Parts: sequence; structure tokens; C-alpha cells
Amino acid sequence: MLDLKPLREQIYQYLRREMQGGDLLPGSTIDMTRISRELGVSKTPLRDALIRLEADGFVEILPRRGVRVRVITFHDIRNIYEVVGSLETTVISSCLDRFNRKKLRAMKRINGQYREAVMKGDAEGIYRTNLAFHDTFLQLSQNRELLSIIAPLKQRLYDFPRRAYLPEWELRNAEEHERLMEAVESRDLEAVHRVWKDQHWSYAYQQSFIRRFYAMGIKEYEEDMANLEKRRKRGS
Repeated sequence: MLDLKPLREQIYQYLRREMQGGDLLPGSTIDMTRISRELGVSKTPLRDALIRLEADGFVEILPRRGVRVRVITFHDIRNIYEVVGSLETTVISSCLDRFNRKKLRAMKRINGQYREAVMKGDAEGIYRTNLAFHDTFLQLSQNRELLSIIAPLKQRLYDFPRRAYLPEWELRNAEEHERLMEAVESRDLEAVHRVWKDQHWSYAYQQSFIRRFYAMGIKEYEEDMANLEKRRKRGS
């Protein structure tokens, strides 16, 4: 593990990749002995990484029962939508005068790529370009503390499911992106708030899509669990 980052940070990133790649699924127990052996590290930096993962909402440390990858609930999703919607709207509103033509052109280009990914059925492209659109305007903020709150919350939303997507929801998202850009271009704070907080990041407004999307995620989870069990049997 050749890296200049602190060991606990390297372990944190390794475990995040395991979660994103489907090797550590929601509800599964993290085998600390196996991870420690695989990485060739002691359990002290591993525990430090797990404490941070718990603080970021990715795992649960259960006394005398071990560590479990956290399962996201609809209650969690509702709360995350409320927090991220408020914070992203704050960023856009406070940085309104920093949206120049170059920034808006970049956002329009990325939103076009997002639409293309939807039309092609490219789940990874949808995930990547959607994040890129949001990151383009979040980069305008100089509030590192605020951004550090947003990032792990959105990762919890997007980690699972990763392969599922609803074309009609994604296309509506793209339309909301366009309305946001129109509101920003006209410097209309009321429209920014209406489009972004009251629609794009409103759990009530998006609820029917959210429930369908995460129902697809349950099917994806069951398939991943079956594949994981097959790999374990082949390895035994």
C-alpha cells in the first residue's frame, strides 16, 4: 500500500471502495480480522477508520456484536434530502454573483452529457455526470466545512443502488438542472429556491420516484448477495 496519506485514511478509502464495488453490502458485517490480514495492518488504524465511517453514516459499530454496513432507510433519505437541499441552495444563493458565462457553459455541457447517458442507458455515466453537475457549482463555495457535510451524505444516497436508474426520473432531473441554470442566469433567488429546494431536493416532491428507485435497489442487493455467496462457495 504505497501512499503518503495517513494509514487510517488509506483504510477508510479501501473500505469505501469495497462498499461502492458491492464487496461490502448494506447489512453485512465487516470482518476486522480479514481486513487487517488482507491489508497487513494492525487493528488500531482499522478501528480509527471505522470510527470515521460511523461518523459519516456508512457503518454501525455495535457493542459486542461487531461492525455492520449501514442500511439506508426512507427516514434517512428524507433527512438527507432536507439537509442537502438546504445546503446546496445556500451555496447557490450565496455564490450567485460567481456564476459567470464559463461556469454556466460548463454546467450546460455536463447536463447534456447527463441526458446522453440516460438515453444510452449508461448507469455509470448517469451517476458520474450527475455528480459532476452538482460539483461544478459546489466548487464555487469557499466554505470547506459546509462541503464536508454535503459530500458523505450524497455518497450515502448514491452508493446503493449503483446500477439501477429510472430514465423518466433522470430526465426530470435534467429538466430541473436546466431550470436551475435559467434561474441562476437571471439572478432569480426565488426561482433558485423553488427549483432546487422545493422540487429537486424535496422528498415529498420526489417521493414516488424515490420509492421505485430503492425498490429496484432491493432487487440489486439480492442479486449481489447471491453472487457473493457463489464466490464464497467457489473459494471454499
